[in-house]
Amino acid sequence: MFQGSSPRRCRINFVRNVLAHARAETERVVAVVRAIFDLPSLASQGRQWDEVCDNLAGRYRDTVR
Repeated sequence: MFQGSSPRRCRINFVRNVLAHARAETERVVAVVRAIFDLPSLASQGRQWDEVCDNLAGRYRDTVR
């Protein structure tokens, strides 16, 4: 994350980067990210976000710089 930037901005850019590289799996990636926001608490959303990001970053290494 860039110093002074909000976590939301970094999350949006991360998802955009993944979607740019995962064209064949766009629907799956969008569904996984949307499911995070259906979770009942911010704490559970944060834990799930970290897990999903680790998984996606592992699959689409070009998105992590």
